[in-house]
Amino acid sequence: AVVGAVPLQRDVPAVMRGEARLGADSVLHQSAAAVFFAAAIAHMALWMRLCVTAPPASPLSYRVGWRSALFKGACAVTSVFPLPAAFLLHPASPARRVLSLSEADAGGLQQYCLVLCVASFFASYSVELAGALDPAGEQRESKRD
Repeated sequence: AVVGAVPLQRDVPAVMRGEARLGADSVLHQSAAAVFFAAAIAHMALWMRLCVTAPPASPLSYRVGWRSALFKGACAVTSVFPLPAAFLLHPASPARRVLSLSEADAGGLQQYCLVLCVASFFASYSVELAGALDPAGEQRESKRD
């Protein structure tokens, strides 16, 4: 909620060029984003561990919903790759003094990739929720494969 409520300051390009100072709102925004992404990645890792260690008959087991587990695994793994660039190339990053605007644009794209991975992971819970509402349908699907 903090990330959405506290945007980056308006003159971020000027900050990157060294013409303005980094404001507390930008520091708060980036810090909240870092906490959110770290917690989201930890959540993904713990969920994947739960899927692997769940008993085979459990609806959480990757053996029951293997497509969902595979998709979640791909989201979890690919969310780690853009993380360093997303924070190092962020306009509010301390490394901003050595960046050009095009590099910051690359950092923004990395952030969008990270957000896409996290959002896709969370959206894929709909597969488990649908299976919880119709356990017989989930069993039929796993028997077909």
